[in-house]
Amino acid sequence: MYASGTIGYLRLIRDSTFVIPTQIVRLAKCSIVRHEYCLSACSVARVYGIIQYLNSTAMIACVTPSAQHFNKVYTVTPLGSALLEANGFASASITSKAESLPPTSQIPHALKLVELRISLSPKVVYWLTDREVSNRRIANKVRFNKDYDAVAEFKTVNIVSQREHRTVVAFEYERTFKSAAEYGKIASNLRYESQNVRILYLVNSFELSPEMIASCDNQSQIAFAQIDELLQKHGLANVYRSIQGRQTRVLFDDFLCEFSGRTVVTTA
Repeated sequence: MYASGTIGYLRLIRDSTFVIPTQIVRLAKCSIVRHEYCLSACSVARVYGIIQYLNSTAMIACVTPSAQHFNKVYTVTPLGSALLEANGFASASITSKAESLPPTSQIPHALKLVELRISLSPKVVYWLTDREVSNRRIANKVRFNKDYDAVAEFKTVNIVSQREHRTVVAFEYERTFKSAAEYGKIASNLRYESQNVRILYLVNSFELSPEMIASCDNQSQIAFAQIDELLQKHGLANVYRSIQGRQTRVLFDDFLCEFSGRTVVTTA
């Protein structure tokens, strides 16, 4: 029998792919995350106790055993997936039949996206992780052109008009270098994205070049940003695009307010 209140945290760990305890504690403080995963209000000690319980019962696994406790990285196990399936929280993208854990090479990528989720949570109406996006594609609940790293709906208020805007943004975090030509090919495929979404490529600062931005010329729905700047400055981070051969720059908050309308992404 599993301990009371653990299912929500197990779902959160599964959907994050990889996560460290301090991130779980911070996620549990985000109201939108507490609501989505039905997390009870817990003290830090209680959250750590739940993590230890899930680890001791092999529902999750530590993939960095040599690290200090607060830096240990956890992921769900097939046994944990089986428990979630038994409680009505099956995932099409990760099941109890998985023969191995996710490759540890994905850890930096996953942890950065968790940080992004925490950082932007005050503006978020809902957030879909890559696994949740994949689930919806497999179940045909939503037809994105690709499995994005994350999809989120944001709620902002225009300072001038005082009108509320809701905008859906698909995030792609690029840890490995791509040439401008490669981004051009990606942009050509994504220009026909059937969903009402903006696509924001997140790159490391040293990779963001004028040539990369120009590769998506005149596609206002596709933009670039430096991930560390977005983590630090949030709505005041710069977002870059190319319009008629000229590089343009707006703040992330303004980027969100440019586009509004009924979203077609289902979170059910």
